[in-house]
Amino acid sequence: MRLATPEDAPQVAQAMQECFYSHPYLLPGLQDRLMLPPLQYFCLVALLQDEIIGVLELVVLDNICYLFNLCVLPNARNLGIASDLMAIAHQVAVKIDIKQIYLTVLLNNIPAQKLYLKLGYCRLCQIILNSNQILLMRKLLLPKNLK
Repeated sequence: MRLATPEDAPQVAQAMQECFYSHPYLLPGLQDRLMLPPLQYFCLVALLQDEIIGVLELVVLDNICYLFNLCVLPNARNLGIASDLMAIAHQVAVKIDIKQIYLTVLLNNIPAQKLYLKLGYCRLCQIILNSNQILLMRKLLLPKNLK
């Protein structure tokens, strides 16, 4: 697992398309995000023989981190890759003194909700966005000196 580079953008976009959706602005948007300063944005990738099989994006603003686009290719699921990506994201967040991590998940994505609950996230509220029912979740992080 490592940070994605701008050169990874096509492969990251391909993984997202396999897991989520296809959109004409997916690749350009991803390329733009990969150019953001490192303390504002991170894109973690999991690899198997140089192929990107998992992705997790993080954006940081005012000591709050928002995780999005966690995806693992279907043929690589149930191997702990999503948990590993989340663990690295939590380590990064603690290292840069983040206090809270937020994420959203589709209300019908029960496996993802179970993972997030297992990792210490709590449900905050339900949102309807573009006719999708979404659950907002949060995890509070302990300061480094309290661990």
